[in-house]
Amino acid sequence: MNMRMIPRFSNLSKSISGDKLTREVKIAFGPGKVGISFNGKKVVKVDQGSQAMFKGVETDMIVVQINGHRASNHSEANMKMIRDVQNDKNSELVMVFSKHRSRRNKS
Repeated sequence: MNMRMIPRFSNLSKSISGDKLTREVKIAFGPGKVGISFNGKKVVKVDQGSQAMFKGVETDMIVVQINGHRASNHSEANMKMIRDVQNDKNSELVMVFSKHRSRRNKS
């Protein structure tokens, strides 16, 4: 069995917009419950003890892609994409999140 390791966070890109630094991270999830709740593309809840919590997903992150497909603005559509991947035992769930961090002013 070929096991591919994907690091917890893989920097895909960084950009600066106004006073925020945006970083996209790719996270692979194993079989079972991921433990994320969305409002549109925004992560609003990460379940305690879930895969998402242990892999570093945080509230206010924005889901950008689910297995290479652009995330929807509709929460239920995103959850359906996740369920579809999880129902296919031969597929790995890989999600890309956007994370914003404030830049510190050097005054």
